[in-house]
Amino acid sequence: VEEFAADLFIFQCCTSVSYSDMTGLRYTDIVEVEERFWIIGYRNKTKVRFVIPVLDITMRLIDKYKTIDIVS
Repeated sequence: VEEFAADLFIFQCCTSVSYSDMTGLRYTDIVEVEERFWIIGYRNKTKVRFVIPVLDITMRLIDKYKTIDIVS
């Protein structure tokens, strides 16, 4: 549990995605454009679209948790 919480914090620091927006993210929200990955989604509260580049550390975290459903 502590490792998962730390990983969530690191993900938020690297992407600036809020926790409420992060819970709505799916692996399909990660898109590759010209050999670079991007997270594309919509803010929960305002429905404003966001496009965030995926850093190496962020991609490692995404790969680490891509097979589990965080939202129950």
